Amino acid sequence: MSWRDNLSDASFRGAAFKVADTFTEVGRRNVLHQYPFSDTPYVEDLGKDADQFTINGYVVQNIANGYDYWGGRDALISALREEGSGKLVHPFLGEQQVALVGKARLTESFMEGGIARFTMTFVQAEKIEKLFSAATVDFIDLVDKTADETKALWLDTFTGIYTTVGAAGHVVADAVDTMQSYLTMTRSVISSIRNAPAAAISIALGFVASVESTLSNVINLPCDLANSIVSGMDSLNNLAGIVGETATGEAFGECSGYLKSRSETDKSSVVNAALALTDFGKSADDEDKSAYGGALDPMDTTDTTSANIQSDNREAIVNTVKAVAITDAAQTAVRTDYESYEDAMSALNSITDKLESFLLALGESTLNFDEGYKAMNSLRAAITGAMIDKGASLARIVYYEVPPAVIPSLVLAYDRYGDLDRESQIVARNRPLITHPGFLPQSETIELLSE
Repeated sequence: MSWRDNLSDASFRGAAFKVADTFTEVGRRNVLHQYPFSDTPYVEDLGKDADQFTINGYVVQNIANGYDYWGGRDALISALREEGSGKLVHPFLGEQQVALVGKARLTESFMEGGIARFTMTFVQAEKIEKLFSAATVDFIDLVDKTADETKALWLDTFTGIYTTVGAAGHVVADAVDTMQSYLTMTRSVISSIRNAPAAAISIALGFVASVESTLSNVINLPCDLANSIVSGMDSLNNLAGIVGETATGEAFGECSGYLKSRSETDKSSVVNAALALTDFGKSADDEDKSAYGGALDPMDTTDTTSANIQSDNREAIVNTVKAVAITDAAQTAVRTDYESYEDAMSALNSITDKLESFLLALGESTLNFDEGYKAMNSLRAAITGAMIDKGASLARIVYYEVPPAVIPSLVLAYDRYGDLDRESQIVARNRPLITHPGFLPQSETIELLSE
């Protein structure tokens, strides 16, 4: 049996044609990342790429069609114009579910009569119904799994760098001071969170106090110290309702601490608090140091050997804090209810801006943060997909110019949405521009939701 015996009769959606030659493209969706001051590129594998087939085919007059190729030509044209994907019988590859890419090219000439030549490019495609059934990704679960993997890799990365073995006393003392600075800053950002019940704040601060109480016991144990950094950040996860399956989405009683109802804590405020911790570790002399604290005093570099260990330990602590802060911000952001697409994208941009700056700093480091770097890249892909999906179903922000007349916000809510309950939304979105709900600011432009 020769290779010709294995060929299939070519067709698309049942419209037959002959084939002169074909070209097939296969591969993966690899994205190359190259960063300043890093000689090692990173290739991000985003999965298998869709196979693409270019076919130079033709319909020709012959005995079978009574020397009339027009019917076969028109049938193929109709097949190429149909909506959606269709079955391609490829002469070498057999049946493929494909969609046409762009336009097919048809060539007919007087010099070469009786034949219509087609150049067609197809891409591998699922049927439409399969696409819809597959579009049910649990993005919270995806972000959580990626976050867990990211934290695990950072724990191992930290353990591979941090050491106090044979180090001078002041090196250990500096590590303690660095951790104390982190915990103090965490207390400050917790206090900045809006609408959190007092009992919830108290419990969150208890997480921090618990970490602080064991600090002297773990300061010489890299793995335990790394877990202490994560535990300190659990205070924010608790406020967002993430820590503990039974506590998720619940609210603590104002005084009793009893779990009684859905949490009123502003999750977007928790996201901002977590991202504020990415400013941890700046120099005390830095004008851009955080208002929440977390600035570190310059090191004593008299003893070069000790200074190197001290510097590496500081960098390991600081970068692990930043990595966990960004990771926790992503986990909270994907659980936050947003009013508009723009609100969701603003949260995403806040996270990715911090993430990009962090990746750049890792690329400039002389320490081995390669695994942590890759983990943060994976987190970026997960949170971006999740937030885009979350924002897709949300209303868009539109701008409304208030007429030069007395218009209460209640009237606008009814005129715009047919719903008086939307008044509070209008007022809240446009503070401090709206100072009184009975009088919208005349001739001013305010924000409304499109639906």
